[in-house]
Amino acid sequence: MAKRPDLSAHQQKIVGRYYANKDSIVETRLAEVVSELYMATAEGKQAALKRLWNSARAALKQKGVAQEQIDRIVDAQDIKALAALAGHVSR
Repeated sequence: MAKRPDLSAHQQKIVGRYYANKDSIVETRLAEVVSELYMATAEGKQAALKRLWNSARAALKQKGVAQEQIDRIVDAQDIKALAALAGHVSR
């Protein structure tokens, strides 16, 4: 991480740790989205579903998944395929 004079040494360490652990942060968020999607689908919350699918799309993009694969899963709203892919990208 580049030195930033506007951040204290403590803040620079926090930012550095965030970027050092960004992969696992994204993996955790993706797993949370899958869980929330299952619950929102069962409860029939359409607004939450749209937001969660957009979150899943963003997380998969950050993990470097091919755009065609992301589009196929998200457009079909296939939770099982999303869960399988989330498990695959976290290995």
